[in-house]
Amino acid sequence: MRSATTSVALIALMLIGLSPAQAQIEWIGANSDDALDGTNWDGGVLPGVSDSVVFRNGGDSNPLADFGAADVDWAHMLMNHADVGTTLTGAGTITLNTPGAGVDIGVKSFETQGGERLSVIHPNIIANGVMEARNGHNVVFEGDVTSYTLHSYNNSVFTFNGNYTQTAYDGSEFFTGNHEGSSIVFNGGLNLDRPAFYGDLGIRNGLTVAFGPDVVLTKTGPFETTPGLGTVNLYNQSTVRLDGDNALDANTDLFSRDGGGVGENTLDLNGFSTTVEFIATVPDAGPTSFVVDFGEQAGANTFRWLASHWMPGNYKIANFEVGVDTLELGELGSFFWTAEDTTTEGGGSPDIEVKKSQITINGLSYAAYDPLKTDAYWTLVDPTVSRAIEVFNAPLFGDFNDDGEVNAADYTVFRDNLDGSSAALNGNGSGAATVGPADYQLWTQNYGRTSGSSVAIPEPGAMLLALTGVAWCRRSRRRTYV
Repeated sequence: MRSATTSVALIALMLIGLSPAQAQIEWIGANSDDALDGTNWDGGVLPGVSDSVVFRNGGDSNPLADFGAADVDWAHMLMNHADVGTTLTGAGTITLNTPGAGVDIGVKSFETQGGERLSVIHPNIIANGVMEARNGHNVVFEGDVTSYTLHSYNNSVFTFNGNYTQTAYDGSEFFTGNHEGSSIVFNGGLNLDRPAFYGDLGIRNGLTVAFGPDVVLTKTGPFETTPGLGTVNLYNQSTVRLDGDNALDANTDLFSRDGGGVGENTLDLNGFSTTVEFIATVPDAGPTSFVVDFGEQAGANTFRWLASHWMPGNYKIANFEVGVDTLELGELGSFFWTAEDTTTEGGGSPDIEVKKSQITINGLSYAAYDPLKTDAYWTLVDPTVSRAIEVFNAPLFGDFNDDGEVNAADYTVFRDNLDGSSAALNGNGSGAATVGPADYQLWTQNYGRTSGSSVAIPEPGAMLLALTGVAWCRRSRRRTYV
């Protein structure tokens, strides 16, 4: 008969993800930061292939551990810090062979816990199970990393400055979040290792996946012959964010799906420019939409959307600076987005190309060019000459006195009506019920623009404001306007 003490011990092992055969060995570093010295580990012995290694860094634990050029093999790794994060240095490889991993997506080889901390790992890592960040404990990986897949929860961030390879391909190929601000950042390379024909990448549950300016996207395997990630499915309010120009390539295609949750997902250009082959919406259990967000940063950037397959859903272009940003639909010489476009692309299903009427730009719907039309709309005036969209009759944001120019006089209107009704802004404000900070931001972003202007103009400087006599300040706990 098993004793009560034994049962309690087994339960404790299960709660931290260990099998009964795994021992937990903690890094102490009492004598030095030499991780190859057994006296620096709890119990005085080096951890082995069947052990779970813990970097707790609480109390007297050393926040540094150096592995030199050595390779080490463990079963599991937990970074659970009470004070600050840990830095692991070395040029070797940490291999994590966790029993049951690679088959069950619930089996974790690497975990972080312990609150808002930052740890840095320089050695390479090869893990046969899931790598998971929790509770705001962020990790930067400087070496190359391979794992089954990645989870990031509770405002945690994984950052990969080397190359990362995902090996999951059997329906478990998801990067997963939990709608709490978590993200995964790739600054080196992202490779999907696919030994079988199937295995698209999935991003789900509110996770943000960011691609840096130098990222290289690849998909390898016997059935993969082109660069890029192929199909990337976004589920349930997830985001792909660009951290540099051209971080996506034309061989990476984005699909917005609901996955049983909310079917609105986002490509956040974040103020950068890129080209995609196509983006699409795919309804699973409910309606879907795709948001392409140009970013809140002022300044010109370009999004070239070469083609797309029509599926029930909407496409919302947000934060598009009219006369500054550029949205191009297709390439000259191609019939995509034109009246001649009657093909049935889509890999075997009878799709037709996406209809322009499904696209809104800053909330404006498509309409064929009509010089007599007075309400705001966008169109492709002549798609055989230019694939850039044009916006007509849109508000000149910041032109609060509605004279066709954003200048110091509009600031006076803003100042005199601050906290009052936004009706005083003549429809050229943020749309809020009362005049406030968002309207001021629109004025600064558009200062110097006139109706029909097509270039970005610098924001007003303090000298200009002084010269125009608008040196007025409103001081409050929230904002100062100058």
